[in-house]
Amino acid sequence: METLASESAAGISSIREPGRHLSLPPFSIRNILHGVLNQYPYKLQSCHELYRLIPKRVKHLRGESSPKLKKDSFWFLNILRIDEAHFSLHDPHTTHNCRIWTTSNPRVYTEKPLHATKVTVWCGFTGSFSMGPLFFETQCLVNGWKTVSVNAERYLTYLR
Repeated sequence: METLASESAAGISSIREPGRHLSLPPFSIRNILHGVLNQYPYKLQSCHELYRLIPKRVKHLRGESSPKLKKDSFWFLNILRIDEAHFSLHDPHTTHNCRIWTTSNPRVYTEKPLHATKVTVWCGFTGSFSMGPLFFETQCLVNGWKTVSVNAERYLTYLR
């Protein structure tokens, strides 16, 4: 029982694994965890890793744009706003089947890497037009096409 409780609380095994070792069906293990050990299943939440903003860039942009806005009040409509999104093709784990059994909500988030296998989509827009969506890929000899991130060289090639 102690092993079952510690493994389930740590999230290192599924309820099927102890069931195989003890020759018990999964619903019996679930009943033991819930009824005897007073534990409940919690679904893991995932979030992206966050990087710190660079305050120097923000101050530089603020200092640059103020004089231009004083001269032309519609100057901000000429700013090209861009964004790229990464859509993961293969999540590291399926949260549908992943549960942690414990007596209280662990309020734990699992961080997933930003640079997993993904599709990168880029778009941009100003006050008068939009560009994209554009998929950034390069030809790969092994798998056909490989998704790549938007860097300065690829960005300039697209704008030209």
